[in-house]
Amino acid sequence: MRSSPQDAVRDITYLETLSGRNKIAFNMERFEYQQVALSGVASMIYIYSLDKIDLIHIMPILQNLGLHVIDQLTTKVGNRNQNLGYIQSFRVLDCDGNAIDEDTYRDLIGCIIIEVFNDRTENDTLNQLALRCGLDWRAINVIQLYRNVYLQLDAPFSKGQVHQALLMNPQSTKYLFDYFEAKFSCKEVFGDLNHRKKNLQNIDRDFIDSLQSVEDIASDIILRRVFNLMTCTLRTNFYIPNSPAQTAISIKLDSEKVQQMPSPSPFREIYVHDVHMEGTHLRFGSVSRGGVRWSDRISDFRSEVLGLVKTQQAKNVVIVPEGSKGGFVVKKQAHSKEEAQDIAKEQYRRFIQSLLDITDNVDTEGQVHHPSHVLCYDTADPYLVVAADK
Repeated sequence: MRSSPQDAVRDITYLETLSGRNKIAFNMERFEYQQVALSGVASMIYIYSLDKIDLIHIMPILQNLGLHVIDQLTTKVGNRNQNLGYIQSFRVLDCDGNAIDEDTYRDLIGCIIIEVFNDRTENDTLNQLALRCGLDWRAINVIQLYRNVYLQLDAPFSKGQVHQALLMNPQSTKYLFDYFEAKFSCKEVFGDLNHRKKNLQNIDRDFIDSLQSVEDIASDIILRRVFNLMTCTLRTNFYIPNSPAQTAISIKLDSEKVQQMPSPSPFREIYVHDVHMEGTHLRFGSVSRGGVRWSDRISDFRSEVLGLVKTQQAKNVVIVPEGSKGGFVVKKQAHSKEEAQDIAKEQYRRFIQSLLDITDNVDTEGQVHHPSHVLCYDTADPYLVVAADK
């Protein structure tokens, strides 16, 4: 018998934490069992749930975390009259067949699994960054955002090549998030503007030095382009304290300084990333006229928006010389036309709120105020037009 009384107490304790809000619970420990292969080497992952989770749903999540699953066991806890829940145990190594330091990675891996099941983050290949460079799920969301921005800008490389660049060069990828955090985090540890500027210069230098170990030219180009997007970022809502339901991240770009920006280049662009929505808002002048569109072109919605804003400028040149256009796509699958409409309305609200998060306000006396917890690397900019288009 492999389960001790102590194991049983531990399992019951985790099962008792489950509820309608907490769909699953997670634990990770070293596999210790005398005279059994990989004892003291492999890790045991325990996933506790009220309902049985089919392997087809859980295995892709573990795979995208970079875990090599050796075997699995499902245990039902209860009797004929009462079902307390299920325990799924997985014996794992990392994708290279090495042992995992449970104390270092338990919380990182567990949070990603829980947040995927709670529908707050995606089951994404870049979740491997938790094991490869110690990023938590929200930091990985930032890297996902910049990956998606890069791919929308007519990138010459495939999504797979971008993943390879980020995953196979973990030190460079870690510097990407370090730069983002040092630039926009409101924590006092980053100091005043002068200290922050010096810190950013140091990270910039370390990032460039780390590229010396990048083995292929495609990965080198990709990493440099993603870093350039971060240096051209003027604002973000990432550090605004929000409720757990608010997971959308928006960034404001100085588009004319982005190296791979397709022509024509906007004056400013706000890009929004969330678990079920992706969107962008292009503005070709400090004051522009245009609307927002619900797009169905997930892979190239920015190209659609760019084409529409060109038309907008031609139509409105007599009224407002500069054009503006926004567009968003819904990634969540709907099972009916009515459900699709409801989902679209919800994601539209998330998109608009994310745009407003990093837009200045003007008070009754005409004074411009930056949003709270948003560090701004541009001048006052209280203008935003979001008239519904489709």
